[in-house]
Amino acid sequence: MALMGLLLLLISSSVVLAAAAATDVNGQAMEGCPGRCGDVSIPYPFGTNDLPHCYLSPKFLVTCNHSVNPPKLLLGGGNVPVLNISLEGELLVLHYEQVHCGWL
Repeated sequence: MALMGLLLLLISSSVVLAAAAATDVNGQAMEGCPGRCGDVSIPYPFGTNDLPHCYLSPKFLVTCNHSVNPPKLLLGGGNVPVLNISLEGELLVLHYEQVHCGWL
C-alpha cells in the first residue's frame, strides 16, 4: 500500500512539473503583455489585467496603478503594494499594520 502511495505521489509530482515547464517563459512577461510596472518587473505567470492571457489564473493577477508617478504594482485588484516578484517563490509586498496600545 505504501508503494502505491509513493507511485501516485511521483506521478502527481511529474504532472505538476510538466505543467510548470509548459508555462515557463524564462521569467519574462507573455508576448504583448506589460513586463514592468514602475521599477517592478512582472514575469509570467503573473500579469496585469490588460489582457486575459497575460496571467496564468486570477491568483497571479496584479494591477499597475498609473495614477501615481512612478506607477505602483498592486496585489490583485487591491491596495497592497508589490515590491518584487521572484520566480523562486517569493512575492514581496508592503503591508502596514497598526496596533493601538492603550485604553480609550
